Amino acid sequence: VYTTSLDKTSWTFADGQRYVSYYPYNSNSITSSADISFSLEGQTQEGNNSTAHLGEYDLMYAEAIFNVGEQIVFSFSHKCAVVNFRLQVPAGKEFTHFSISADACIPNTVTMNMSDGSVILNEGAEQFQVSLKNVKSDSDGILSIWAMIPSCDMTSSTMVVTAQTKDGTVYSSDVIPMKKY
Repeated sequence: VYTTSLDKTSWTFADGQRYVSYYPYNSNSITSSADISFSLEGQTQEGNNSTAHLGEYDLMYAEAIFNVGEQIVFSFSHKCAVVNFRLQVPAGKEFTHFSISADACIPNTVTMNMSDGSVILNEGAEQFQVSLKNVKSDSDGILSIWAMIPSCDMTSSTMVVTAQTKDGTVYSSDVIPMKKY
């Protein structure tokens, strides 16, 4: 894998060389030239049914070979999964916190191998959390929470989702596992 330089007007690529790219960039996540560590902690959903917070947690990888006279094109693949939890709760309640707990550990960080884009699930926690700001259940009592989680098979895990209101009331429910998509 080669690096490239940026001057004030253009990128310079070496002919016939393979380049890799990932998103989102974070200089603190580079652990070596071959691996990056990426955290999925700290997600905050602001507003009902909002997905605006997911972009900064959407780990992607691409690779391309540059040939002189051709454009270099990076086609990114997603390395995590977007999940929408739709919970039945009382209508019109404002929520501040959402969590998923499981009997299996839920990874909250991953390590991506920059040579091939493979992802290793790191040790995690018993809970995966999303903070909520200005999030209310709708008039039908549906609370919609969006999260970016590691792509992993949780079909054999017993999971519980918990949502906490602004006044401290906690709603909790078991999750019926589904097959991995």
